[in-house]
Amino acid sequence: MASKEYKQMIQRGKWLEKFLNPKLKSWGYKELALEFIDIYQVYFEFSKNDKSIEFLVEIEKKSEYYKCDGIISYNFDVRIQKALSIKQQINHVFQAIISTSKPWGYQFSEEKEMSSQEECNNKYELPELYNRLVKLMSVGEDGLEFKRAFSFGTTLSLVAVTGKSLYDFFPWDVAAARMFFDFLLLGGQEYFLFCKYCGNFSVIERKGRKKFCSDICKTRYRTSNLT
Repeated sequence: MASKEYKQMIQRGKWLEKFLNPKLKSWGYKELALEFIDIYQVYFEFSKNDKSIEFLVEIEKKSEYYKCDGIISYNFDVRIQKALSIKQQINHVFQAIISTSKPWGYQFSEEKEMSSQEECNNKYELPELYNRLVKLMSVGEDGLEFKRAFSFGTTLSLVAVTGKSLYDFFPWDVAAARMFFDFLLLGGQEYFLFCKYCGNFSVIERKGRKKFCSDICKTRYRTSNLT
């Protein structure tokens, strides 16, 4: 029987697999936000009118969005640009992890030399984002209680007082960083690949020599090599 840690690792990996898919639609983002809140019991009221979803709907109307793996150059709210650029950051680190036999933590060690500004940003920004999901302490019927909440700097105390999120924009970069590190901390280093045909990040449930994310990609790869 699979252990609790293994199930949690696969669950978080599957979330990342969907999040990192460049073809993910706005309704898919909404499902991922609600799934994240449920998994971590986050003290965040996800609005039906969440601004990040509204921006994503607008972005979908522009065909260029799908030509650059979800990274946009339009003058949208900087938060949605950060939400989408985190995909590129996480993909980059996963690629670096899979290219070496070293433990994944090496990518964030002082030992590793940074070959680019992007690597340097990943090394320090991703852990900082992970730390933004904190516990809120409040007074309950049985004494002090802890609730999960996104930390928004100085406004965190206001969230505790009002009992509601003051934000109408889901923090995708924080959520993705949390899923990324928890997946690896639970043993995910040997349970992912980048499909040999489509190139997408994919989680595998058993260690082995699997090279494709699906049978469809496997068939297409073989077919393309016959022509």
